[in-house]
Amino acid sequence: MEFGLEIGRGGFGIVYEDKNDLSRCIKVSNKEQVHCRQWSNEHKKLLDIQTKISNYLPRFKMVRLLSSIEFNETSSKCYMILPRIFRPNRDEGYTIQSQIGCESCNVVHKGRGEFIGLKEILNYISYEDLELACYELGMMMSLIHNIGKNDCYDIEVFLGKEHNSRKVRFYIADFDLSEQINEYDDDTIDRMVWSLDAVPYFPNKNQKILFERFKKGYEKYSTSSQLVEQIFDSYG
Repeated sequence: MEFGLEIGRGGFGIVYEDKNDLSRCIKVSNKEQVHCRQWSNEHKKLLDIQTKISNYLPRFKMVRLLSSIEFNETSSKCYMILPRIFRPNRDEGYTIQSQIGCESCNVVHKGRGEFIGLKEILNYISYEDLELACYELGMMMSLIHNIGKNDCYDIEVFLGKEHNSRKVRFYIADFDLSEQINEYDDDTIDRMVWSLDAVPYFPNKNQKILFERFKKGYEKYSTSSQLVEQIFDSYG
């Protein structure tokens, strides 16, 4: 691997393109080893989720789970290799985080990346594809919550294209702070709700059609209608 352009940045590290393989990117941390252990755990969590929900993934057209390819650690750094998601127009810059629940925003947060809202998202995809994406985003979050048994706490959602693809999609990523679900107690449900509405990646209740599509998608893989109502009564 060879570091190229910086395409993302967060609290624990920096993401670079891999100049030797443009289909991949490299997430690097120079922090204390506890962060490297956290990333190692994230790698394992992603593999576990991927294994549990793999049979369902071919059904998705507009949404993908961004899985970890490889994890390596040295005495001073740790590296996670991930599929690279290009910006929708493949112009240079940070990978775009998409916030459907924000009607219009186009902001670059120093040290965090670029965020766009619903109006800006519709510059890249049709409204029909957006409706499908909202349904599939609900399905994917439900799959991960209920089949993958992960609370998705502090995940991020990106908009872009994979290498050698013309299709703009949504990508769910960043599971470093997420936790395995052992039981659906009040604390776990609070974390599940937080994963859906702490950042407006998903539709809000004022966006009636998109919200209903999202909720309907979530219901598809939920194992309990009571749990769905608990989550969506608190949502937003």
